[in-house]
Amino acid sequence: MDGGGNKTVHIEKGTVLQCDSAIKVYLESLNEDLGPDGFIIEDLGELGLFVKREKVSDLEEKVEKMLDSNHFDEEARKRTRRAQTKRGGN
Repeated sequence: MDGGGNKTVHIEKGTVLQCDSAIKVYLESLNEDLGPDGFIIEDLGELGLFVKREKVSDLEEKVEKMLDSNHFDEEARKRTRRAQTKRGGN
């Protein structure tokens, strides 16, 4: 104490999520949409995000769904390549 006033310590249990920058941006966007009910406790910069422990499985599920929705299966890739070849594309 510096003789001034009372100091308060705030402790929260959480988990450090390490992720690439694209996933981090996605998680930050989800967090913003939730407003005061957000899950990010602290942005750790390049290390990742410190998030509420009870939200981790929900976040993993949302990231998986997002990745799946942005993923082409091999058959779709082949169809796209065949269509591009027929049109004279690369």
